[in-house]
Amino acid sequence: MQSEVFGSNPIGVDVDPRELLRRLRAGEPPAELAKAHSNAEPRGFETMPAEFFR
Repeated sequence: MQSEVFGSNPIGVDVDPRELLRRLRAGEPPAELAKAHSNAEPRGFETMPAEFFR
């Protein structure tokens, strides 16, 4: 929580559980699915998809 990436984007990246399940069922190794995203960009709540608030 003290990293530069966390400092610029404490909310994190969006995760689509259906996409993760599809990739897992397609044979992608779990370790690959668990890798940290390197494309985290600064963001706030206004950038989060509306379905996250339902």
